[in-house]
Amino acid sequence: MNVFDLVNDFYQQDEEWDNIIPRAQVENFLRSLSWKGMEDKELTTVWENITLFCVYLGNSENFLGSMNREDFIDCVGWCARNVADFSVEGKHISSFLETLADFYLHLAKKHLVHDTKAPLEARDKLLVAGVVQILDAKGNFLPDFDRHNQYNTPDLPAKIFLNVGEKMDKLMTAVQKFFEKPRFDGDFRKASYLYGGMELSANSADVPEWDEFNQGFWDYFLFDYHLMDVDKTPLQYFRDKIDQMKNSAELSRDVLDELLKAHLVLFTVEGPGMDETYNCVDFLREKTTLYACP
Repeated sequence: MNVFDLVNDFYQQDEEWDNIIPRAQVENFLRSLSWKGMEDKELTTVWENITLFCVYLGNSENFLGSMNREDFIDCVGWCARNVADFSVEGKHISSFLETLADFYLHLAKKHLVHDTKAPLEARDKLLVAGVVQILDAKGNFLPDFDRHNQYNTPDLPAKIFLNVGEKMDKLMTAVQKFFEKPRFDGDFRKASYLYGGMELSANSADVPEWDEFNQGFWDYFLFDYHLMDVDKTPLQYFRDKIDQMKNSAELSRDVLDELLKAHLVLFTVEGPGMDETYNCVDFLREKTTLYACP
């Protein structure tokens, strides 16, 4: 899948995106960068930055042609607070705003915007010698800049995860590869016996029952089983060690943290509710929830 496939998928999700940032202009901009020799991986990073900007505009009262320096500062803070894996680091902020500066120069040639300096003015305000100013590590305004809170864009109820499927695939591939190391073979054998009565290793793919067994085993192993040496779930242990791993920058900490919030739920169906729903009681927590089907 190349960058133009990603653009197509994004704009097909909701026609309103085209009213916020015209798809044709995004594709023309990316095509111009491609003609200059930019590789698809770099183009994808450019597109991800534009996607973040589009999502911000869609949730704020600002418009593409009206953004000023303060609005772009608000955009960076909002993305840091509301978009998973948006890092408040000098390099990341610089890349984000410089991409938007280049995009605005492109849009100015089409007479869609007039102020092309605002993204770089925001960068220079936010970064001094590469050190982030105004915002803390979570994207909140520092006490001396509290005045920005008077007109900042409200936060969303929950964080936005972009390309979550791809991030999940990368994360789970890394997790499985990590626990398939020989040092975890004893845990793997114990967990497989506790789960399904078969003492298997991570290299038991030639066992006839493996494919069916493997589908549910990893859920049990990562979320419920506790490692013998540290008495932690494998997923929590992986989270503790992730910063020490090679190429760990490619793995989503936010997705991992969301997974760590998961817990086992057993429901009993008490009876029909309203509008074709059913009253279901969380067996472990005695909490009633409405579901569309039993």
